[in-house]
Amino acid sequence: MNWRRLVFAWLLRIALVGIALAAVGFCIWQFALTYYGRGWGHEPASAPWVLGHRARELLTNATSTGKQKTLVDGAVHVRTHGQLSGPDFVNRSHTAPSGSIVGQPWAWWRNRVTASAAGATRGPSFDGEYVSRLLRQIRALPGDYRAYILARSRPQGGAENASAPVVTNRYVAWLAERAPQQLMPVASILPGRANAGQNLAHWVEKGVQRVRWLPVRQHIDLTSAAARTFYKKLAQAEVTLKLPVGAVRDRHGTYRWISPAAIKPMLAAGVDVELTLADARGPKGQELMPALFHLLATSDHAKQITISLANVLAGKRPQQVLKPLLAHPQYYKHLRYASGYPQPALAGRIDVEALADDGFIDRSLVPPLKAIYDVNPLAFALVVMRRVHLPHTRLGFPESVFVRKKS
Repeated sequence: MNWRRLVFAWLLRIALVGIALAAVGFCIWQFALTYYGRGWGHEPASAPWVLGHRARELLTNATSTGKQKTLVDGAVHVRTHGQLSGPDFVNRSHTAPSGSIVGQPWAWWRNRVTASAAGATRGPSFDGEYVSRLLRQIRALPGDYRAYILARSRPQGGAENASAPVVTNRYVAWLAERAPQQLMPVASILPGRANAGQNLAHWVEKGVQRVRWLPVRQHIDLTSAAARTFYKKLAQAEVTLKLPVGAVRDRHGTYRWISPAAIKPMLAAGVDVELTLADARGPKGQELMPALFHLLATSDHAKQITISLANVLAGKRPQQVLKPLLAHPQYYKHLRYASGYPQPALAGRIDVEALADDGFIDRSLVPPLKAIYDVNPLAFALVVMRRVHLPHTRLGFPESVFVRKKS
């Protein structure tokens, strides 16, 4: 009898320890999601009630555009599990990694924290929660704000990883149809596909004005005959081509270099090009910005080039990318605002304390900027970008970087 009681007592202790460890693990998991992912705590509509006077003033000044102008965000990423479909199409999109925490731990963790930052929880309502949170942030802004949402085609050629992210043109077009005052679609049409020309014509007819390429991830040879043929079609359709330059990681994590000079054939064909700036350091150190400025200074087609400001506030980008851009006001006319959402929603992704330490923003702005992040990370990214300046000067980006005439 005593032996049975002893075994029961030990089993009870083990069970209680297991429950305690599970509770501690859950708390650590929730803390990690908050610390690295979702740092905001309020709904966007709460801004008038929870923001102080200075934060409301910064938000109003950054987003008020007047009746004839609109703020344009050049890059908002769509996260989806393929749950939302329209009455006339099935959504084949998926952006979550198919592997597990064991097989793809980094991709799994990154997906979880990003989803948390964007206000979407795992489950059958993920897609709706993601889009709803995005639209609530846009609609809560004092001024008119329109965002380009980005499609992403499956890589062309070869056997591809089933977890490669895909956001179909039909899905982003459908989202834009449902929120035409806030969202605009950017198509993903790869030149190596047999129906590339017909596909482009179809989406141009639907009102698409931009096409996005990811040359490294989508295996696009910018010098191929197919690409050169497609440049002519883009120019004829007056469609802007959006692609990255700099050091870009492939799906194995290896850096591949795309030189700004690689866009010369598309410029010569008459294509307007929007460049997204990837990592600035190449094999010989800082290579991206000198090469970019050389292209702008020497190309006969410089007027066809625009430069996206997506993600220039994160990590080492302020010193490597933002500072050189601010130091060259002669090129401000080429710059276009882009939030890169949902990246700004990640806690600490835009570190205003570090920006203040390095002289990019005034120290007094740190508390109100943090307060704006707490209710609306999309607005936070915009307000920070409108307040940055070249250290030790008052030189900042003009309104033309952010605002366009309504059409």
